[in-house]
Amino acid sequence: MADDKSHGEHQLYEFGPFRLDATDRLLWRDSELISLTPKALDLLVLLVESGGRVVTKEDLMRRLWPDAFVEEANLSHHVYKIREALGEHPDGGQYIDTLARRGYRFVAPVQLAAPRLATAAAAPPAPVATVNSTDESAESASGRRFLVPVTAIVLLLVATVGVVWMKNRRPATPVAEDSLIRSLAVLPFLPLEGSERDDALSVGMAASVITRLTKVNQLIVRPTSAIVKYGTGRDLAGIGREQAVDAIVDGQIQRDGDRVRVTVQLIRTRDGRPIWADKFDEKLQDVFAIQDAIAEKVVSRLQVTLTRDGWRRLEVRDTNNVVAYQAYLNGSYHLTTFAPGGFQKSVGYFNDAIRLEPGYARAHAGLAFAYAELAFVEPHRSELEALAKKHAEIARGLDETIPELHAALINIRQYHDWDWAATEAECQRLIELAPGDARSYQMHGWALSLLGRFNEGLAELLRAQAIDPRSATISGAVMSNLMWSRNFKASRTEAERLLAGEPGSPFGLVNLATLDLLEGRVETAVPTLERAPAPPVIRTGLLAYAYGVAGRRADAERQIATLKSMITSTSSPAYQIAMGYAGLGETRQAMDWLERAYGERSLWMAWLRVEPWFDKMREDGRFVALMKKLKF
Repeated sequence: MADDKSHGEHQLYEFGPFRLDATDRLLWRDSELISLTPKALDLLVLLVESGGRVVTKEDLMRRLWPDAFVEEANLSHHVYKIREALGEHPDGGQYIDTLARRGYRFVAPVQLAAPRLATAAAAPPAPVATVNSTDESAESASGRRFLVPVTAIVLLLVATVGVVWMKNRRPATPVAEDSLIRSLAVLPFLPLEGSERDDALSVGMAASVITRLTKVNQLIVRPTSAIVKYGTGRDLAGIGREQAVDAIVDGQIQRDGDRVRVTVQLIRTRDGRPIWADKFDEKLQDVFAIQDAIAEKVVSRLQVTLTRDGWRRLEVRDTNNVVAYQAYLNGSYHLTTFAPGGFQKSVGYFNDAIRLEPGYARAHAGLAFAYAELAFVEPHRSELEALAKKHAEIARGLDETIPELHAALINIRQYHDWDWAATEAECQRLIELAPGDARSYQMHGWALSLLGRFNEGLAELLRAQAIDPRSATISGAVMSNLMWSRNFKASRTEAERLLAGEPGSPFGLVNLATLDLLEGRVETAVPTLERAPAPPVIRTGLLAYAYGVAGRRADAERQIATLKSMITSTSSPAYQIAMGYAGLGETRQAMDWLERAYGERSLWMAWLRVEPWFDKMREDGRFVALMKKLKF
């Protein structure tokens, strides 16, 4: 701050039960060190040192942010945090007065405090009377010779005490280098010692904080899917390196009856230094306030500048029913794990949450997303689509600002409605609401790629990958984009990179096999597809195409027969059957099945613009007409 003392004096002020060290920017209440951000402490010092005078908002903003343009809301927020730390009413009066449209004034009586011992190390020595050398007697000269070394020894001892004290005192408020932290991983909150493990609460607590922090566009926050795997016995330094983040939020949680206890710390991964730590022991009903506080403290400690609306958006509060919230956490947890049957379980939990709290917007949004995903793998697709749309509209009516709502709407508009303009609008809204979430850019990049806008799509996918570099789904999307744009070499490199870290990845294996097919290496593509752990419909369709290209007609027909056996009264893998006939070179049969897929509103038709299986058919009149129907 521009007004920092430069002459080395330790400025200590007392007001009420508080003691403010203006030099080291520390605030105590009696013997307890009070947690405040560096900027809030700067502001408090300015107000205390104003001597009861009014300091205008313009002057405060100029002195606090001399080299940056910030909105007035940032100043108001820091005043609010100071009042909170001092235990003052939000409207002030005991310590800080607000003068409407003018500024602020510190009104509590302030007095200079006695310096601490360590302060003497920086203080100038007491003046020593001078003696005229011409009148100096031998005795006075002897006394002066004795005084000089003693004074030096005393000053040396005091300085030594000061150095030792400086080395061993509690860490001062974080310095500006903390502002360099711009990437975070929020780990699952582990159970406190002696308490039972609750995976949904553990991951859900972290996910709730992540949801808040991804609304801050200055921060890169690893998604829940990236951190869900970290359990007990974790190595924070190793996790920091693996996730390639600047800092980690590490916490513990315990539920005890109607109370919840949380300890949390923000740790810089470069040196393991704690930047901030806090404890909460509240009623379970106040778990939402704890999550708000954690997100707000993290943002404040990293000195991220937000507008008033930005601070407001850190809060996520759409239910006060903790039982409904627990059901929602369970639903979100099963969406995150991608385990077999996970979507079905999430549907059950989200419905439980809605039964307990019918107006729970986030649960409706989660349910819409789960139904839209289930439509890919479950029969009765049209019923699931209708349910997805129903709950998306309910969520929209309750709270349009929920990112999960727009993620669900992207799936609905893209795969169910084939409405590309609406898909783009939903992608832009998702990015606006969750600018720090990898999923925002992943979904946008994927939508652009399906439309054949490969360069734009790749740019968005790479933004997503920068936020979540270890995501297999993002890597798979990058591989597909590069393959569709015929950048086979780069696509293969990405597949090999993924498989090096995850040897059995279906994304990597299917992509490598597809590249081999497109580059004429059928003999290596088929064995790779045969061992790839892909969903049955996908693998069977690819094998039918591959066998057809390889000239293995009987094998291709067997795969097509298997696909036809999956047909029900409500759904069919018509798109994959068309792939099999395309591999055999039977264009008429392939077109018949593609038109059937269109009539059934198959979700896979969203891929028709870019997938290579039908490249030889693109000049066919029926194919051209079908593309027009799809508005590609």
